[in-house]
Amino acid sequence: MVDNTLHKPTPRALRSAQHSTKNPESAKLCHKAAAEQRKLHLVECSRVVELAEPADSGKRDGARRLADYIHRTLEAGLAADGGSDEESHDSGNEEGGGPDWPNVAVRDREMLNVDKFRGWLEGRLSGKLEKLIYQPFADFVQYVACWVEASMSAGGTDAAADRIQPQRALLACNLDLQPTGLDEPIRLDAILVAQSDTTAVGRLDRANYRDALALVEVKPTINQLDQAYEQLLRYSRQVYATQHNRSFVWGFTLCDRVLRVVLFTNDHAVASDDMDLGTRKGRRAFIRVLVGLSCCDEQRLGYDKTVVWHAGTGPQNRGYWTIECTEQRDAADGEAQQTVTYYARDPDIVAERL
Repeated sequence: MVDNTLHKPTPRALRSAQHSTKNPESAKLCHKAAAEQRKLHLVECSRVVELAEPADSGKRDGARRLADYIHRTLEAGLAADGGSDEESHDSGNEEGGGPDWPNVAVRDREMLNVDKFRGWLEGRLSGKLEKLIYQPFADFVQYVACWVEASMSAGGTDAAADRIQPQRALLACNLDLQPTGLDEPIRLDAILVAQSDTTAVGRLDRANYRDALALVEVKPTINQLDQAYEQLLRYSRQVYATQHNRSFVWGFTLCDRVLRVVLFTNDHAVASDDMDLGTRKGRRAFIRVLVGLSCCDEQRLGYDKTVVWHAGTGPQNRGYWTIECTEQRDAADGEAQQTVTYYARDPDIVAERL
C-alpha cells in the first residue's frame, strides 16, 4: 500500500530567528542543554566498541584479522625510525598473530608514510594548539583506509586466506571547517566519510552533514574531555536533522592522543574506555574500530533501512524520502499486517527543535 502524497511542512513555522542558534540567547541555551545531557545521559561502557564491528561472527573475526595485520605493519614502520616504505611493511610478529594479507597492493605508498603522524603519536604535540593535531589524525586514518581499500580491491571473502571484503574505507575531511547544510555557525574538527577511493582525500569537497558517518572533536588535553563530549552532543543533533534515516550516530573524542568512541542515540550517549594512541595497545584498539566500521553493514553504522533517500534530478526535482511502516489492520479486513510506504520531502526542521 502506498501513500503517494508528498508531505512538506511550512518552513516559516520551523525556521526563524527566534529558534536559530545564531541568536546569542538560543546558543546559550544549547550550551546549557548539552552540559545537562552529558551529566544526566552519558554513560561509559567498554563494550560499546563491539557495536562497531560486523554482527556476523565470521565477518567479525575476519575484520579483526585485517585490523591486526594493519597494526603490525604500522608498528613495524614506527619501529623502523624513519626507515623506507619497504621496511614499514614488514609485518613482524606480535599479539593477534595470524597470517600476512596476501595479494594486497596499496596504490599510493606515500600515504603509508608513518612520519606524517609519528611526531604526534610520540607526544611532540602534547599541550600545543589542537589544530596541530588535525592533520596527523587524518593521516593516521588514511593509513588505515589505504589498507582497507587494498583489501577491497583484492577480492571477496577468502576463508583460506583469512580475508574479509570491506564495504567502505573511512577518510577524515572538513578539518576545522564548517560543514554545509546546518543551522549552527560551528566548525567541526573533522568528519569521517565513507569512500571507495582513498586517493580522493585531497579532492574531497567540504562535506555536508548528510555525508557524515562519524564526527570527531579534538582537544589539546585530556582535561577538556567533558567539553569535547558536549560539543559532540550538539553536533550529533545536526546529523539527525539532515540524515532522517539515522537511528544512532558515531563520534570520537580525541584529547591529545587519548581517543574515546562515543555512540549517540536520540536520548543517550555511550562512551568507550580510553584508547591511548601513544601506545601499541591503544593504536590496535582504534584500528580495530576503523576496520570494523569499514566492514559492518549499514545498520551497525546507525542507518535505518526502512527510511531511504531518493536523490532528485533536474532543477525542479528536489528528491524525497520514502518511509516503510508496518501497520496493524483490523483482522476483519482479512489483513492483520501490511507495509505502508510514505513519501516525504526533506523536513525543514532546525536541529535544536528535535
